[in-house]
Amino acid sequence: MIRLNDKTVLLLFATLCTIGANGDTLIISKSITRQQLGCCEGMEILSCDEIEIDLNALEKEEIYLEPLNITLQYQGLVWASSNSYHYTNREVDFILTANVEIGSVYGHAAFDNGKSYVIEFCGDNVHVLKELDVENMGDDEGVGYDDESTNSSIYGGELEAVSDTTTIVTYTIKVYYTPQFAATTADIQGFVEQVIQETNQGYINSKVPLRAKLYCTELATLNDTNSSSTMMSQFQTMKGDYATLRGTADAATLLVNYFSACRISALYAIGSGRTLSVTRKDCALGYYSFGHKVGQNIGLYHNREITSHPFFSDGHSYLIPQGSASTGYRTNLAYAATNHVLRVNYYSNPDVIYPTSGTATGVAGQANNARVQTIANHFIAFYLLFLLWNLSLVFLILILK
Repeated sequence: MIRLNDKTVLLLFATLCTIGANGDTLIISKSITRQQLGCCEGMEILSCDEIEIDLNALEKEEIYLEPLNITLQYQGLVWASSNSYHYTNREVDFILTANVEIGSVYGHAAFDNGKSYVIEFCGDNVHVLKELDVENMGDDEGVGYDDESTNSSIYGGELEAVSDTTTIVTYTIKVYYTPQFAATTADIQGFVEQVIQETNQGYINSKVPLRAKLYCTELATLNDTNSSSTMMSQFQTMKGDYATLRGTADAATLLVNYFSACRISALYAIGSGRTLSVTRKDCALGYYSFGHKVGQNIGLYHNREITSHPFFSDGHSYLIPQGSASTGYRTNLAYAATNHVLRVNYYSNPDVIYPTSGTATGVAGQANNARVQTIANHFIAFYLLFLLWNLSLVFLILILK
């Protein structure tokens, strides 16, 4: 069960049938203030209340969240995860990651009406439920642009026609974090696993044959800096060069507790190896910024109303038409526009329908970031083979010596 505060009980209760609001379990909760818990810190947090979670509910057919008045159906584990659970109904998408050994849970419930709630572990068997002010999260305040000329051969015509659009390619991410992030995050591994699996669910939603995998986490030798561009500059030079910073991972990202932007990243970075990004904590979980930044690393662009793609006419995100919904939506990487404020965990794809609106999430020839990601997959796969070949060659030389 989950408790919210001393006036409201949030019941996470699993059954084989729908449960109403008249559950017979009552939990008396603790009253807290945001100043008492570091995990309640953040720029765009509307509320933060202590809760309790019953881990016995995981993998049951249905769960009921009483104060939100929603019943959710279990859809299964997210991709290859053994501890990330996916639940949905017609109005809510909910992903939860649990570390049973330490009793840690991170989660995100995204409502079609724009509401966004995050579950976070605070240590000492304490969890909180936070409502995010997603309308004021903002878009990119700064992006470190890579030299597009270094990528012209990668994204040239020879890759336009990719025959294999189903083989899943996995890329690895090394995740750094600042001391300020660590001070407000009780289970860093659990937090990172949650945002990675939420990113993977976005790929699944959009039929993109790409998956992210955590390489490792490491404390950065940097402190939070207000300027996003300064933070990015410090991060990319933290270990001298891009390759050392990434290690043997395909990408590296830095999580900060605070800076002036939601996120900043290198654009078109596969060719140069500058697959780097920095993301603010309250944007990483609950706003899909983690997948946003990785997408820019491999060459995804914002919507056509904002910018033009230099290589792919369809390499743009998309403003999803309202259709049968009460409002329009926007795919990941699309900027907010009138009647298109809410970002959803989809990448533009004309072959995928957004269930709430009943409208396509892209337009053929204009907005199909799923296709661009599929093309990038093949370069990622080639790059991995190239690295393995070189490592094998080095190893052989050492043996022969």
